[in-house]
Amino acid sequence: MNFTQTANPVRVGGSLLQLMVVTHSVTGKLRADTQAALDTKIATFNSVFNSSNISAVGLYFDNGTPTQHVIQTSATLDGIKLVNGPNYPSGSGAEYSVFRTVQFTLQAEVKSANRDLVQFQETISVSGGTRPSTWLLPADGSLPIRQRLVRIPYTITQAGSAETYRSTFAWPDPLGEEPDTISQTAAGAEYNRGGQATYRWSWDYQWTTLTTPAATLRPNDRRGYQ
Repeated sequence: MNFTQTANPVRVGGSLLQLMVVTHSVTGKLRADTQAALDTKIATFNSVFNSSNISAVGLYFDNGTPTQHVIQTSATLDGIKLVNGPNYPSGSGAEYSVFRTVQFTLQAEVKSANRDLVQFQETISVSGGTRPSTWLLPADGSLPIRQRLVRIPYTITQAGSAETYRSTFAWPDPLGEEPDTISQTAAGAEYNRGGQATYRWSWDYQWTTLTTPAATLRPNDRRGYQ
């Protein structure tokens, strides 16, 4: 799964409005036990984008608690728009057997009183998580050897960057348990041609887990993408 959120202020004639254009770009996999069940899940997933009951979109923890990556419809100027997808770009290998890769992009103009933010971007990616499995390995002159494969843990990376007019910055919280590694970098002030100072910030959190990652994405007509 790969999830990217960007936020950019709206400008008119050089002046900042109290609006942020927030974009969610998502690549993930729909999974099912059979191809027939997968077809049903794809149809259900596509229908979510036509639903009028979506009150929010974003990442939620498994217990239903929203993360900082959630757009509330009530906080937008004119709702949440699907600007790309859903697309199913892959068709090779085991694709469309019991899983299907999906991509889509959502966007909204969110009301915001924050006039200090120049730009913001954060990406959360999840890989690994292979279940334990058994393989039969050939052996010379004897029966095949049954080999138990160890489960591969999930690897989660949460990385981003921001630019602000203010010399202080509230670092985004890590999603999930305490990261294995934390990197936070603050650059010095940069000045544009008008003499306005801006400050750049970047962060990178990484951790591994054998359990399902805390932030998951799944369609829900009432909560958006949870």
